[in-house]
Amino acid sequence: MQFRNVFADGVLDQPRKGDRVVYDRTNGTLTVYRSDADVTFSIDDLTEPAAHVFVGRNWGSDLTRAAAELYARLGNLDGRVVRVEGSFPSLETWELVG
Repeated sequence: MQFRNVFADGVLDQPRKGDRVVYDRTNGTLTVYRSDADVTFSIDDLTEPAAHVFVGRNWGSDLTRAAAELYARLGNLDGRVVRVEGSFPSLETWELVG
């Protein structure tokens, strides 16, 4: 999976520090969260931007981190991410820090 374009509230944008890539184990999807905008993205497998993409219920932590690093690099960041502990055990979240 390779991210192509990022949209914030429907306008072409780029990944930013503070964006979070979230994997939901219950439905097998990846989502990008930003506190001040609705983020959608396009990837190779989709024709239209989407708020989430199905990756499967067996997607591991290493793949979630790698997806977050790739997303960060799309925004010309160096790809550093940190894992964020949350209140929902079914969610795995990685935040872009650089």
